[in-house]
Amino acid sequence: MPILKYSGTFICVEEKRIEKRTKSLPPVLARPSLSRTEMYVSSLESHADALSFLPEKPPPTPNSTEGTAMETGATQNEMPHSAFPSAGSVGHPELCRRPCILFKHGACHKGANCEYCHCNHTEYVKLDKYQRETLHALSPANVLGLVLPHLRKRATKMDDPNAPEEVLGLMEQYLASMPSETNKWIPVWKLAKLNHTLSQMCFLRLVNLCPCRTLPHIQYAIEMLQQQYSGSE
Repeated sequence: MPILKYSGTFICVEEKRIEKRTKSLPPVLARPSLSRTEMYVSSLESHADALSFLPEKPPPTPNSTEGTAMETGATQNEMPHSAFPSAGSVGHPELCRRPCILFKHGACHKGANCEYCHCNHTEYVKLDKYQRETLHALSPANVLGLVLPHLRKRATKMDDPNAPEEVLGLMEQYLASMPSETNKWIPVWKLAKLNHTLSQMCFLRLVNLCPCRTLPHIQYAIEMLQQQYSGSE
């Protein structure tokens, strides 16, 4: 019940102050929350159901060493491009696909059939958003003329520098047959930055930037180059 108190010329109502709960004291819940360990244990069943598709591997026995070695040899013989860990690694480092993200974290289940590279890449350079916009502002003829010098330089880093000569010759012939076009003006510093990035890209990624890469005869020459560079017949 409020208490009436005379103060000055006014009648004030004085109420009892309710003490606030300290911030360090959490409120009492109706149901106690699970501890971190209990939450982890309760989630193990759902994780087991999610991993049920994986085949169970029996524990190795001392007598099965010879059989395991024979199975491993048979698997390696069935692998495409056995000189490389995956199909996307053929021609590493200049003609391979981009690095496999799953393999980097140890979770690629495709193994030798993976279409991405499983070899070690010291660096993986790609164009950023602004460099892609700069490249798209150029005409197809100027894009090819910009990329071809970098392809020539990357060819010198291959084991056989003359191996990509057919691909480069077909691209140069295609460039000579293209009509010249007037481009939108692009600042010099943008082109310099673009050239710096292109100089660090591998041969196959530079080829993928060329507008003539989808032509049948050029595409066939690229496939033959990959087979030759990988050492497969």
